[in-house]
Order: sequence, then C-alpha cells, then structure tokens
Amino acid sequence: MRLLGMMWKELVQLRRDPMALTLALFIPAFLVAGALSQSWNGLSFTAAAELAGRSRAGAALGFQQTALAVASGLAPPLFAVLVESTSWGLAFALAATLPLAGAALMRRVPA
Repeated sequence: MRLLGMMWKELVQLRRDPMALTLALFIPAFLVAGALSQSWNGLSFTAAAELAGRSRAGAALGFQQTALAVASGLAPPLFAVLVESTSWGLAFALAATLPLAGAALMRRVPA
C-alpha cells in the first residue's frame, strides 16, 4: 500500500501539468493512474481486517469505510474552495502531498 501511495503521488504530479506531456505519454500515465486509484481498495480491506484481528475485524472495516465515506464527501467541496481561492496547480500539488502523509502514517503500522 505504501508503494501504491507513492506511485499515485507521482501520477497526480503528472496530472498537475498535462500540457507538459505528449499525448503518447499522457494517455498511458492517465490509465495507470486510474488503475492505481482503484487498486488500493481491496488491499485496505485486507490490511484493516488483519491488523484488527478476527474478533474486531468487523468494527475495523466499519470504521474504515465510515472514515472513507466522510472524506469522500468532504474532499470535493474542499478541493473546489482551494481551487477557487488559489489555482488548479496549487490544489493538485497539495493533493499530491496526501499520499506522502498516508505513507508517513503507514510507517507507524507494524509490518
């Protein structure tokens, strides 16, 4: 999951300035970014259940999905406010730092 987060960060950075890429590089990068943006979901279920243990796996998955739903509801309007008050480039640059924060948090989780 750490590797996926880091790869996603790099691909978001590419999306920040798509005009810098040729179409031949942009389309594969965009497809890889799409695949990576979906591949974390199954891994997160497995990791949450394994870390919580058999007796608390349901609670861990419920908490995880609740946090994900809340974040998914808050992210679009907050991103829009950020774009409105700054720029698209800065908003995407800040979004690209979120996987770094996730990677830092994952370092605390026992392997």
